[in-house]
Amino acid sequence: MPILACIGLSLIVYFLLMGNIKDMYINDAKKVQCGKCSKKVDATYTFCPNCKEQLKEPCNHCNNIIDINWRYCPYCGNTKGNR
Repeated sequence: MPILACIGLSLIVYFLLMGNIKDMYINDAKKVQCGKCSKKVDATYTFCPNCKEQLKEPCNHCNNIIDINWRYCPYCGNTKGNR
C-alpha cells in the first residue's frame, strides 16, 4: 500500500511540474528579442518598453502592421523600402 501512495504522489508532482514547464515555454514563445537592448518583450508591442526601439511599422503599400525586420509584407507581398 505505501508503494501505491508513493507512485500516486510521484505522478501528481510530475504532472504539476510538467504543467509549469509547458506554461513557461508557451509564454516564452509569445516574446521577441529587441534588436537594440536584447531584452525579451511581448510580441504584440510596437516599441520596446526598455529602450523605446521601434519593433513594428506599417507596410507602405497596405498599412498592415509588420515586424520592422521583415523584407516583405506577409499581407500584400510588397517589398519594404530601405529605411
